[in-house]
Amino acid sequence: MGTTTYFEGTIKDQWEKGGDQVFLEAGTSGALGNGPQLYIKIDDKFLILDHETASKLCNALADIGTYLRYDSEQSD
Repeated sequence: MGTTTYFEGTIKDQWEKGGDQVFLEAGTSGALGNGPQLYIKIDDKFLILDHETASKLCNALADIGTYLRYDSEQSD
């Protein structure tokens, strides 16, 4: 099973000081065959998404990023 990780890091809740945190990893996996699939790992939970769900999630996150104007920020 080959994977390519596009994001990994500890996500901290900004709601309150000392809030919860989780480890998040996202990328592609070839574990199920028929081309790559989107995977998400949150702490010890590993999820491989079907194409329809992955498409909806990616589109929703892109829309949120556009709304918050993250797409206009320069990355390092």
